[in-house]
Amino acid sequence: MSAPNAPSSPPWLLRPGVALMRRLDMRLKLIGLTLVLMVPSVVIGSMLLHGIATDWRYTAGERAGLQGIRALSTVADHLQDLRDATHRHTADGNAAAGQARDAAAMALRGALAAVAPLAEANPGWGWERALPAVERALTADPPAAHATTFERNGKAVQGVLDAMDRIGEVSGLLLDPQARTYFLMDLTLTSSPA
Repeated sequence: MSAPNAPSSPPWLLRPGVALMRRLDMRLKLIGLTLVLMVPSVVIGSMLLHGIATDWRYTAGERAGLQGIRALSTVADHLQDLRDATHRHTADGNAAAGQARDAAAMALRGALAAVAPLAEANPGWGWERALPAVERALTADPPAAHATTFERNGKAVQGVLDAMDRIGEVSGLLLDPQARTYFLMDLTLTSSPA
């Protein structure tokens, strides 16, 4: 019979570890315990930092895309104004519409100047599809046939809208993984009038 206060023998699998721990000094035991607890903390911390960095990069892309879409939306607005004034000027020969066309052209030049740094900072976002057509609509003298002018400016507007879609795709706005911000993107890109 064994004595009631005798230490029980550990299972055979744990015996080497128990023997080692009995021989080690308390300071070494605490250092070992600290290391055992720090490894998972470091792994979890690095995973957390990696997730934060990934989210930050994604959000930075979305912000850049939103800036590009806002700038192109302004271009589209002024291009619509130019198209309207040009159409009225060529269809009616209205002098006031000619002045409105000149004002719309000046506003469109300002909007294009605001787009230029964004286009340089983000090549391949579809700027090359939209901006040349806008430049042609801006610099070309209105032809005698107003239908041709209206069609040319309409193609420029469609090019800007296509570029806005492309920017939304490339920047990650259209593929937003967060439900809360997806609805904001949907409102900004697809539901709001251009």
